[in-house]
Amino acid sequence: MGDTPSKPEETPSSFEQQPDYSKYTAQQVFDGWEEIEMKAPAFIRRFVKSIDNKTRLRYWLTMANPEQYTIKNPDLFQSLCVQAEVRMVNDEEFKKIGQKIDLDVNRTFPNDPQMTEDKRLDLRDVLRSFAILLPKTGYCQGMSFLAGQILLVTQNPEDTLWIFTYFMKDLNLYGLFCDGLPLLKFAVFCIEWVIKHRIPSLVKYFQEKDTPLLLVVGQWLTALFSINFDKSVTLKIWDMFLLEGFVWLVKVSSALLLIHSDIFNGLIDEVVIQLRQATLKDEWRNVSMTADGIVFGEKELKECKLAYDQS
Repeated sequence: MGDTPSKPEETPSSFEQQPDYSKYTAQQVFDGWEEIEMKAPAFIRRFVKSIDNKTRLRYWLTMANPEQYTIKNPDLFQSLCVQAEVRMVNDEEFKKIGQKIDLDVNRTFPNDPQMTEDKRLDLRDVLRSFAILLPKTGYCQGMSFLAGQILLVTQNPEDTLWIFTYFMKDLNLYGLFCDGLPLLKFAVFCIEWVIKHRIPSLVKYFQEKDTPLLLVVGQWLTALFSINFDKSVTLKIWDMFLLEGFVWLVKVSSALLLIHSDIFNGLIDEVVIQLRQATLKDEWRNVSMTADGIVFGEKELKECKLAYDQS
């Protein structure tokens, strides 16, 4: 009886080779986003950090996935705008929401030449449509500022609606604006947790001044780092926030406190003024590298949530 032929040994070349994603065009990355993010999350993170003005809108829309709303009704945005006009006449409850939106829209970026009257009408349509699309969320004061920032980037009200919806619903930013400000309070708690471990001298400063950390980081969070920051830095922060969510807000806030920790040595009012001037000069590379050095991931988030619920 002859010897049974042995099974050829598998060599590394017989396994499926992972593509070299670094050679992909931006279009190829977006087209294969879900698969690439699953197989090569580190590459996706580097890719997002390199997003520029030419690719930003495509990236934001990839994350927002407007098709989940428009697949059954491609004209959904136009339909929502028409519904809003009708309900402003026939629905007293919605009329109150619409009036609140109108008031806020008129106060959004009053001195920005880009926010023309036509843009304000677009912003109004976005916010009214959002209130109909997600009635349980509706509209809260302050939302117009964030939606307006998105509109100035997209220059398109329909794209703005889907991206704004992703911010509010999928990334849970609604909690920064709704009654009780639950997300804002929890974010401040998490940032305090980080600085207790990383910058104890800063904790001591706030205790001595009998000042809540909210006074410093509150505007960063509610305006999503768009006031007293260079616009390019703001947009880069947003890019990473879309990818990493809440933990990124905590890391960036903590990083900014670490970068500017030497400012916290005088009267709190003077410190706040100096900090606003300092963040205007911050560069993305420094903010990004410092934030990456902050240890705060899902494990730390769970620990904070447990401590917060018990406090």
